Amino acid sequence: MCAMYTVEQVKVMTKARVSEGRSILVIQAEIDTLARMQHPFIVHLFGVHQDDVRCMLVLEYAAGGELLHRIQTRLRLPDAEAKFYAAEIADALQYMHNEVPLTLNPRSQSKVGIIYHDLKPENILLAADGHVKVVDFGLALDKEARKWDECRMGTSAYMAPELAKYKVQGAHAPAVDWWSFGCVVYELLGGCSPFGDSADLTKYEIYTNITEKKLRFGKGFGAKARGLLRRLLDKNPATRLGWQGVQVLQ
Repeated sequence: MCAMYTVEQVKVMTKARVSEGRSILVIQAEIDTLARMQHPFIVHLFGVHQDDVRCMLVLEYAAGGELLHRIQTRLRLPDAEAKFYAAEIADALQYMHNEVPLTLNPRSQSKVGIIYHDLKPENILLAADGHVKVVDFGLALDKEARKWDECRMGTSAYMAPELAKYKVQGAHAPAVDWWSFGCVVYELLGGCSPFGDSADLTKYEIYTNITEKKLRFGKGFGAKARGLLRRLLDKNPATRLGWQGVQVLQ
């Protein structure tokens, strides 16, 4: 895969803030994950610089801003446009789950799966040519990682029911990302998240909606979209739709 990158942006994190909120190890894990990924719909990391005060990630620039802003200004997207974005996001997820190089060694053929954990419109940027760029890998973990098995991870409105519950042992799997993907597709077509958000509800109320509330649709959802979303937002991760089912979007 060959790609050309011509414009850069810099993500700056002050070390004092990092030490208060996110450990240096977590930041290093995000850098390591980004450095190993090469995909047209995932933001490219050019390099990392630091001084005594700041840590700076030099990233590919996405001139179109957040997908969330596009949803908010359009209220709901036309089916063709929503399908376009959904197909690219799904392709990026498939790559994360199956094709990320294990190391930076170009000779290595070993691959590892990454669970992204925080798919939402704020973390999907649009490039100048309209294609998506998934960003912010602070919660991403290799599939084999077990150190977060007891933790909820992600943004409440997009969190899979198996993570919204208090007992999440063994719940960190690709199925959690496909649930979040379903929430994003729902928002593309309906203009709002399917189970409420933090602007109107407490986290407990959102978690209750996710684990107990039946999925409902407004007028903007056609029969095919409803069928797809019911399978993506299946509360049972064992029967939830994944990559094999969403390839129809390609």
